[in-house]
Amino acid sequence: MSAEKELYFFGTDLAPSDYRPPPAEIYLEHFAAARDEKRIGEATPNYLRSQVAARAIKAFSPGAQIIITLRNPVDVMHSLHADALYIREPIDDFEPR
Repeated sequence: MSAEKELYFFGTDLAPSDYRPPPAEIYLEHFAAARDEKRIGEATPNYLRSQVAARAIKAFSPGAQIIITLRNPVDVMHSLHADALYIREPIDDFEPR
């Protein structure tokens, strides 16, 4: 796997309108340490929500295989809550409003 998680290279429709992905050479540098591995990859969960990521991945690497793992929804909520607090959203608890 790439050393950096969540590279966001292929989900351009979810990025700010002024975002431009880096050149392919920069993206591929994330995998420079790979040697004889059967598979290499990266983990960007937002690709699952993207309308363009699957086609972009296929265009970039036609033989690519996409492996999806899903987390327990309760664990995901705790993770999203932590992310919201990180970006300073005032979410104190999980109580319905």
